[in-house]
Amino acid sequence: MPEWFSTSFTGDLLIILLLAGKGKLKYMDFIGSTYRLNDGGVGVKYHGKFLIEGKIKMYSLLNKYFSFKFSDIFEPIIGKYYFLLIPLEIKERKLGKAAAHFIKAVRLKPTGVFTDFTLITSTRSIFKKLYLTLFNPKSLSTK
Repeated sequence: MPEWFSTSFTGDLLIILLLAGKGKLKYMDFIGSTYRLNDGGVGVKYHGKFLIEGKIKMYSLLNKYFSFKFSDIFEPIIGKYYFLLIPLEIKERKLGKAAAHFIKAVRLKPTGVFTDFTLITSTRSIFKKLYLTLFNPKSLSTK
């Protein structure tokens, strides 16, 4: 295991991806287990910006661990997570960070970001909020 494994809060996904990078996996078409949400679980404890930043870190470390051999797979995923950070930064009025995340997302070429209808709608919403924040800051002060 890489030395940074213990810092990840998504150990199950990380183990699967580490194993997938070492050899073949087989898909088994049945439900073998379930996830439960409980007061002490990761799904409840980690959410929002912290969870998204953790995913960016995990996929970036995996990409480096595999000597960037799977960049074509990891980079679009990382790009989508940067895209998800944009509205959170705008909500916190961190417009510089929002712009930086947008540039990173575009450079990583996330698949679907500019073609999926829901993401196009999200992008319009993001830029509308950005516009309102820049040119009419009082309009977002109640949110």
